[in-house]
Amino acid sequence: VADDANFDSGTLFVDASADNVGIGTTSPSYKLHLTEASTDFAVLIANSTSSGNGLKIDAGDNSGDRILQLSDKDGNEQMRVGATGLVGIGTTSPAKKLEISSNANGQATADIPGVRIENTDTTVTDTNVAGEIEFFSKDSSEADKISGFIKNVAEDAGTKYALTFGAKATGANAAEAMRI
Repeated sequence: VADDANFDSGTLFVDASADNVGIGTTSPSYKLHLTEASTDFAVLIANSTSSGNGLKIDAGDNSGDRILQLSDKDGNEQMRVGATGLVGIGTTSPAKKLEISSNANGQATADIPGVRIENTDTTVTDTNVAGEIEFFSKDSSEADKISGFIKNVAEDAGTKYALTFGAKATGANAAEAMRI
């Protein structure tokens, strides 16, 4: 087709001069541009098999390239996955595998950068672990060992909790070294 094609008043639009396709828009800015004007999701990608994959994105591999960018409706970037594998939430230039950035000047709970690990078990008993951060080593001298951890451990049937810190000794996984 040499000319633009418009089906069902913009439900599907092909911009022949730019080789762009629009769904829900007659002015597509990208190769595939979808627009939804409701409170529902604009796209659903579903695989109906129990062991199938969902979505694969192949993108550039230069350090400044983005594999994935999530923005609000006004175009304000909220999260990115860069081609170097760094993930930024609240930052466009993450320096670590995961960087969470926020201006907490007003000290509102929602503005303070943080991570929540939530255990939804409603029947906590003594010594149950509510959540943990684990450090794992692939070092060839002793590969596949837990080299350290921080755990939140229930005491007194879940009414009190302790933080435990673990460290690795030679030949073993990390064990508790300190409790607060």
